[in-house]
Amino acid sequence: MGAFAQGLVAAGYRVVAFDGPAHGASTGRRTTLPMFGAAIQAVADQAGPIWGVVAHSFGAAATAGLPVQFNGEGRLPRLMLLSVPGSTPAVFQRFADLLHLPAKVAARMVEFAEARHGRSSESYSLTQVGQQVPAERALLLHDRADETIPFSEAEDIARNWPGLDFRPTTGLGHNRIMRDPAVIQQAIEFLQPE
Repeated sequence: MGAFAQGLVAAGYRVVAFDGPAHGASTGRRTTLPMFGAAIQAVADQAGPIWGVVAHSFGAAATAGLPVQFNGEGRLPRLMLLSVPGSTPAVFQRFADLLHLPAKVAARMVEFAEARHGRSSESYSLTQVGQQVPAERALLLHDRADETIPFSEAEDIARNWPGLDFRPTTGLGHNRIMRDPAVIQQAIEFLQPE
C-alpha cells in the first residue's frame, strides 16, 4: 500500500498507514480477522477524525467485515476496498486447498476460529454484511484475473451491497492493483469531498 500512501500524500492528503498483524514489516506469523480489526481500531482511535480508508484484501475484510468503528459513532465518509474476499468460509477453504489439507481439517479450522471469537465465520463475510457497513460512500475495485480472491466473490459483494460503486479492473491481479497509477488516481478522486 506504499504507492497509495505516496500518491495520496502527493495529492495533499494526510495519510496514516500501517502493516497489520503478521503482514508486511509487522511482527507475528499468524493473525485473524478480529486481531487485524483490533489493530485497525487502535490506529483509528489514535488518528483522530478519519475521512477515508483504503484497504486491501485481508485488511479490507477486517475493516468492513467486523466492522471497525471510525470517528466515534462508526460513520466513515469514504471506504475504498481492493481485492477483498466476499466469503470468510471460502478463505478458509482456499487456504486448506493451497496446503492440500483434507476437507475435515478445513472444517476444523472454521470451527476453531468460530469458537475462539464467538461468532460465525459467515458473519464477517461481505456478501452478508456489506450493506451494513457504515460508510457514506463505498468503492470496490477487484481484478478479473485476481489469482488469490476469485472475481466472482467481488461480483457477489456488489450484488448484495446496494449503493456500492463496483469497478472491475483488468490485468492487475491481486497485488499489482495496489501499485497501479490509474487505481491510485481513482482513490484520489474518490476520496475528495463533494
